[in-house]
Amino acid sequence: MSLEKNRHILITLYFMEQERTVTSWELSQMTHVSSRTIKGDIAQINQELKKQGEKLSPKKRGILSSGGE
Repeated sequence: MSLEKNRHILITLYFMEQERTVTSWELSQMTHVSSRTIKGDIAQINQELKKQGEKLSPKKRGILSSGGE
């Protein structure tokens, strides 16, 4: 499995554990990549989550996990 795929899994699991907004800076510190890389990762993760009616929503002060209904 690629490092990028592993990072996507780590980010997704982290969001599942949180009940608050998470910043790209926080995720970049956790995964040792830039905030810009995290933003690209979130876009890719959202492409996959969209198929299941889920998404990670960018907010003014972070990113929030939200499910579609």
